[in-house]
Amino acid sequence: MVPRVSITVADLLRAGLANQAAGRAGLAEEMYRRVLQFDPRQPDALHLMGVLELDRGRTEAALGLLDQAVAAAPGRGDLHLSRAGALARLSRGIEAAEAFAAASRLDPQLALAHSGLGHALAEIGRGDPRPHYRRALALDPTAANVWNSYGAAIQQYETLAAGRLVFGRAVALAPDDALLLRNLAGGLVAKHDGRGGLRRYRQAVALQPDDRTAHDGIGTLASAWGELATARQAFDRAHWLEDPPGDAWSNRLFFLNFLPGLGFAEHYRENRRWAERIEARVAAVPVFANDRTPDRRIRVAYVSPELVAGHNQLAWLMPLLEHHDRERFEVVVYADVARPDDGTRRIARAADRFASIHGLPRQEQAAGIREDRIDIAVNLCGWRASERALFAHRLAPIQVAYDNHVTTTGLRAVDVRITDAEVDPPGIADAQYTESLVRLKTGYASHHPPAEAPEVSTLPARRLGHLTFGSVNQVPKLSPPTIALWARLLAQVPDARLVLKAYNLHDPLVASLVRQRFAAAGVDPSRLRFVGAVLDPVEHFRAIGEIDVALDPFPFNGGKSTCDALWMGVPVVTLAGASLMGRIGTSLLMRAGLPELVAPDEDAYLQIACDLARDLDRLESLRRGLRSKLAASILFDGAAHTRELEAAYRRLWLDWCRQS
Repeated sequence: MVPRVSITVADLLRAGLANQAAGRAGLAEEMYRRVLQFDPRQPDALHLMGVLELDRGRTEAALGLLDQAVAAAPGRGDLHLSRAGALARLSRGIEAAEAFAAASRLDPQLALAHSGLGHALAEIGRGDPRPHYRRALALDPTAANVWNSYGAAIQQYETLAAGRLVFGRAVALAPDDALLLRNLAGGLVAKHDGRGGLRRYRQAVALQPDDRTAHDGIGTLASAWGELATARQAFDRAHWLEDPPGDAWSNRLFFLNFLPGLGFAEHYRENRRWAERIEARVAAVPVFANDRTPDRRIRVAYVSPELVAGHNQLAWLMPLLEHHDRERFEVVVYADVARPDDGTRRIARAADRFASIHGLPRQEQAAGIREDRIDIAVNLCGWRASERALFAHRLAPIQVAYDNHVTTTGLRAVDVRITDAEVDPPGIADAQYTESLVRLKTGYASHHPPAEAPEVSTLPARRLGHLTFGSVNQVPKLSPPTIALWARLLAQVPDARLVLKAYNLHDPLVASLVRQRFAAAGVDPSRLRFVGAVLDPVEHFRAIGEIDVALDPFPFNGGKSTCDALWMGVPVVTLAGASLMGRIGTSLLMRAGLPELVAPDEDAYLQIACDLARDLDRLESLRRGLRSKLAASILFDGAAHTRELEAAYRRLWLDWCRQS
């Protein structure tokens, strides 16, 4: 007689685990289900079934099983840990953080619970993740991925240098990990070690050719150095690897503005291609039930991640906030700002209502803004594809693109772009926008006089005995055609010098590259002087004041830098280009009452600059009178610009109210 074999729950669980480890998911599931037939609340079977579903990518089903497991054995940290992992996969960050915290309390020896809590807090932007990473590393000092996350947290809360050291520890533990290599690269770049950063990015790409973030890092680094061909190749590779479109697409779309030869049509095509991919992922347009009373107070919302001290956007936004008619408009500001500062608080004080939307998933941001019954939502940061995508979800009945937009948003959901006839010439630009163009006589934006600027100094040429040309623009704006034209100018004014001021020119590598480009164009390096980052705003303006004649680069003109130069009494020569960013200088100078400084072609640009350089009496006269001229111009008339913009808002509102 064959003896009967008694199969226990423990036997079935062991068999299930063995089959699961061997990749036999079906047999493993059969074992777990047999256990649950005996005891539907058996926590280990529920747990292992949940893990099995996670492995299959069925996260919602897994969470249901893990919820049951935790309910059956609420005192077990390992069950809370698995449940937290499922919640994190579903982007339910707050709940994930709570579950990781529960796991770490119940079982303090679970390193993954501590590191998971750190990851969750970093993801939702609530709480300092560093103590949790430290506890995890004390339990498992070989966890390279945790060292990596710890390095990112240290860079955020402490210093870039300290973060770089931690990234180095992570790479030492896992030298063939592309993720760790590119994070170390980012730390090296932040520490101004561009060569080291580029080397690490390329190592990451060699290990993982489809690492879009590493390609994007190479593109960003090459762009900052002005290596436009290398940057374009890297950005082209990165953005095709990114789905759905995010930062890599955004960086590429912005970078295209530096490239000579691209006009309105090319920028429209590229931005529309991005928008089509975003729109395909957006749910149906919501129906808005806003009160359609035509003459009621309109609620206008300005949305941006760039509301921080020192950012150009404050110079353009503050005139609006200060001059809005509060009886006719309620002004709301939504700030997607990771680190609010004095600039953020200044904006908050100037608004009727201020809200932070940082750290929330995009759909939650959109839902929250819609709940506030905004009438007109205004996008202040169209150059960032990630922020632009928020407006694809339709936040308000009327959506407007205003300020800091390098071209069309490409989105059908954005109704109007605020612009002017100089930036977007009628009959040329209209067909290259998805938005309707509303051209204001006061311009696409108004500028705010900088309070930090010192008094205008005497003409440097009188003090130094030679003329100083200058540019206060990013290095990638120094395009090959710009350098070639400036080289011709220096050849015609042989005693002149050229000052270049850019944040990264203190980097010897960047300075060397720029010198080489000018040398190749025939400029003696001794005629160049570089000024790097100047953090003190007063010193920034003083450095601008050491220029006699400012030169606007192309095809990407200066914006705030042009206004800053003019305010310091320095005339700016610009070339009217064939794209939006190539016409910013034209708009600014025309509204400043200086049309004679706008050149229709390169030869005219050269002539205008030469004429200024050879007439110091004229330069002195310009220098003495520019600030008062600007103060009286429409460029600096924030009140007039706001009234005209408000009239445009009211027309848009009336049109919507008439719709059935």
